[in-house]
Order: sequence, then structure tokens, then C-alpha cells
Amino acid sequence: MLRFVPTNNSATDPTVGRLERVPEDALRLNFMQPGFLNRPTQPFEQTHPFTILSQTLVGSQVVRFADVEVSAAPGKVFLVPNDQPMRIEHHPDRAGRWAARWVHIHFTMFGTLDFVGFLQLPSKVVGEVACCWVKS
Repeated sequence: MLRFVPTNNSATDPTVGRLERVPEDALRLNFMQPGFLNRPTQPFEQTHPFTILSQTLVGSQVVRFADVEVSAAPGKVFLVPNDQPMRIEHHPDRAGRWAARWVHIHFTMFGTLDFVGFLQLPSKVVGEVACCWVKS
């Protein structure tokens, strides 16, 4: 069976209890692509068929999607669900430096259902959860 780490949303997200009863072999990672960039680019718009987790390392990032605007300072992670049109802006620090790393992922359940679509994802991760990713 799947095991979920308790989060601030666990008590209010009704899907958590139901998803814990899903057999482990029902969940598959169909796609994973990490990336790193150490220079800012011009603002850009895109839509991807996978979930994006992007962590700012130097400078900041602003992402806009689904009427949400998230600003991510160094160490913070933003999440964008799959198939969401988004706009990303890179903002260098005072010394003109900027860097971020990210991972694009796509999980399915039973080979066809979009697993992340069943979850209520936060648009930004901060604190201990984000720090753990920084140290890895």
C-alpha cells in the first residue's frame, strides 16, 4: 500500500485516506526530467504535460498559472500541476546572479489515470520540506 507523509493539508484533503488504499504497483513514474540553469532568461510562457517542481537557488522566480502568482526566493520551491498554462519570470539578485533547478514528473495510476490530478498541491513549498531538497 502507498504511504503518504502527513502534511498541513492531510487533515483537510479528503483524497489522502482513499489514496492510501491504492496498491503500490498501481502507481508508476512515467516521466522524470531534471534540469539546472545558472543564468536568467527572458520571461516565457509554456504548458507542459507533467508536473513541475522548481527550486530557486540564487535570485528569485515568479510563476503565474490558474489565477495564482507565486514568488520563490532562494531555497523555495514552486509547484505547477501538469497541463497548466504558465508564465515564468527570472529575477537576478543584486549581483546579477540567478540559478534554479527543477524536475518535471508525471505519475500515473493503473497506467492511465493522472495521479497528481487527484491531489491538492500547494503552489509553493517552504520550510523543512524545501530545505530537505536543498541539502540533497
